[in-house]
Amino acid sequence: MGRSNFILIAVFLIVGVASHTIDETAQEVIEALAHSTFDDWSPSFISTNKPLLGQVLPSTLFIPMSTTTLYNGGDKRKFAAYHLVPGKIDFTDLLSKKDGSRLPTFLAGSFILISNSSSGLYIEGVQVIEPDVYVDSVIAIHRVASPPLDFAR
Repeated sequence: MGRSNFILIAVFLIVGVASHTIDETAQEVIEALAHSTFDDWSPSFISTNKPLLGQVLPSTLFIPMSTTTLYNGGDKRKFAAYHLVPGKIDFTDLLSKKDGSRLPTFLAGSFILISNSSSGLYIEGVQVIEPDVYVDSVIAIHRVASPPLDFAR
């Protein structure tokens, strides 16, 4: 294969890969989380949410501190989508939210309730125990105590 053909194919592949929309990126991130253990959520989230792959998904991920996956036989995609919030929210921004505020999640029609008290910051009654595990210009990752958030409540 000639060098010019190789360059054309390489450009085509890069353009094809980088043409993801935000919605497609969101679906890929959720799918990657659904097929990972909690310990692998952070690298799965970061690796599927890169500019090289297309539109970056500005978002916040809440990772349960657990080595087991506690899906209770439910839909893993819904479970992952419930732990993912649109927009980057670092810990300072979370602390500035009023007690009783609700954050929309990527699970349609679902929200996470924020409780801010002297004993700590809680989302859906689960304490944020490691804030700002990873933060960059568009994403934030926080760890929450087990059990994981329950979207079925």
